Amino acid sequence: MEKFFSGIVEADETYLGPKFRNRRKKIRDYYRQVNAVKRGRGSKKLQQPVFGLYQRNGCVYVKFIKDAGKRIIQQIIKGKIVLASEVYTDTWKAYRGLKRRGYQHETIDHSKEEYVKLKQKRKVHINGIEGFWGWLKEHLLKHHGVAKSNLIYYVKELEFRFNNRHLSTDELVQKIIQILMNFSPSDV
Repeated sequence: MEKFFSGIVEADETYLGPKFRNRRKKIRDYYRQVNAVKRGRGSKKLQQPVFGLYQRNGCVYVKFIKDAGKRIIQQIIKGKIVLASEVYTDTWKAYRGLKRRGYQHETIDHSKEEYVKLKQKRKVHINGIEGFWGWLKEHLLKHHGVAKSNLIYYVKELEFRFNNRHLSTDELVQKIIQILMNFSPSDV
């Protein structure tokens, strides 16, 4: 993995897909019958977990993950963020131990209604990545549902759009043409 995030980096995970209560009754009954849902975070099994990194005033990186466990999340952080960078997260247990790995780790505790805190004249928050999640989900809504097999393409397109939001339409078209000209089928 190529490392390209440094400085202040926000990390967070989210889940994409319909909430259990928004699914059709027939499907909800089926999931209850086969014990596929549990209360709390366990009901998230039916949604796609996605992990994201956001460099302050910079780019975002989105990765589809199997689950939001410590091993997977910290492996991505290790592969994408330069050591000694400041990493801001929420208090999810998967982020524990980042200081021992060589990062300057600060947390925000949403359960205590903490969203921003000052630490050595710096604002510690994860509002950037959470803002991206909101923007992403809002853009996915206009499609009125996306097949799970195609979700990654929509998400990666929105990641590309976000990372190139400063470009004019002409510059964006030129960048897409350049990417397509340098693409070879062996890259897949």
